[in-house]
Amino acid sequence: MDLRTWSSILTFLSGGVLGGFIGGATKFFWEKYLPDRVTWRRQQQVDREKLMSQVRGPAIRAMHGLERRIYGTVDEQASGYQSIKQEGQAEYYINATTFQIAECCAWIEILRDKMGALDYAELETHLSELSQTLLGGYRPHFHVFLLEQREIGERMVLIINGEVCCKGYSEFLDLISRQDAPLCLTHLKARVTTMFDNWGLEAEKLVRIQHALVDMVKFLDPAGRWIIESRRPEKLDAKQVIDKLQKSNLLSVQEADEMRKHAREDGLIARAPRHRSPA
Repeated sequence: MDLRTWSSILTFLSGGVLGGFIGGATKFFWEKYLPDRVTWRRQQQVDREKLMSQVRGPAIRAMHGLERRIYGTVDEQASGYQSIKQEGQAEYYINATTFQIAECCAWIEILRDKMGALDYAELETHLSELSQTLLGGYRPHFHVFLLEQREIGERMVLIINGEVCCKGYSEFLDLISRQDAPLCLTHLKARVTTMFDNWGLEAEKLVRIQHALVDMVKFLDPAGRWIIESRRPEKLDAKQVIDKLQKSNLLSVQEADEMRKHAREDGLIARAPRHRSPA
């Protein structure tokens, strides 16, 4: 056989092998891989919903409670705290807010632990954003360090009859009143006290936390089943908050301008559009 004949034979054989390989791969993809992948995804969704049904309600209540406390503090210019403080009951308000933050940290940890193995990237994104707002960035305002958040959450978590839940308010009060109370909770309470006594300067940070909590609650309860319509959370308007603080002389002009700058950097106030000069 001449060279041309051998070339034709090799072309035929290689084409058959390659075609068989492609055909086999195609059959495997459509008949085995894709159905298994779709089934796995569907099962992931079922497992997520099953687990979420166990923790969604208390997580929503905890985060919505903290969101309402922050909303009221900013919108009413801390008048609730000041009124209770004048009655000599400031300790109650501070303890209650410290508990709400600690409870929120607990449910962040519970949600992460429960859903971590189920490829729930969207939930993790919202939890991370909330953790970052509590962290507070580089400015010396109210903050809870990331590992502090984890420690607080772990100390607040309980397992009762195999079910994961969070310590109640009375258990929390017993915990922080002990002489050997965890430092993370002692520090948190001190920061909450400072935050209320200087809340005007903390306003932009509080708005950021409130926005993250609103996003988290709406993600967990998109249909609004767990919160009555009149109490469904809406985001504070950062510009209105800062303008009101300046008008009430709670911020100087310089402080208000600086806060607006931070709010624009954090995406809480829209940046003014740049106008191109005519050519």
